[in-house]
Amino acid sequence: MSTVYLSPTEINYAYAVAELRHENAKSNQHQDRFKGEFKNTLPDKIGALGEFALAKHLNVYWGYEPYNSKANDVGRYEVRTTPRPDGCLLTRDFDKPAIYVLATLDKENKAVVLRGWNTLYETMQVDRWAPYMPLPCFKTAQTLLHAMSTLPKAI
Repeated sequence: MSTVYLSPTEINYAYAVAELRHENAKSNQHQDRFKGEFKNTLPDKIGALGEFALAKHLNVYWGYEPYNSKANDVGRYEVRTTPRPDGCLLTRDFDKPAIYVLATLDKENKAVVLRGWNTLYETMQVDRWAPYMPLPCFKTAQTLLHAMSTLPKAI
């Protein structure tokens, strides 16, 4: 586990990137793969905070890039961010093969906690299938994640 503290400027930067992505998706008539039309920017902002935190942790550049379906969130990593401190890593069978990092928000301390990582293959276990979720997925508990200190170099 690694805690990344974000300054107000960094939080605003992540939010601005999320807004740009949202506007780009709307103007290019992209469909949200889960809910159809893009309407709400909050999930984008939450995700952007996690991505920015991982980039800061790895000391690599992160910012707005035009949409590219083959690109990863940060370097060669995918980031899943949740506002729930006890949240799980959620993946789906149509996700791209990558290393997935779970980030949780610590709003009180203006921080993002990088909880750990798994490869997509590791998450896709029968006993992790959660058909009861609003969007069925593989649900990996934090206790099953590899420590951030063991994150492979995939930049």
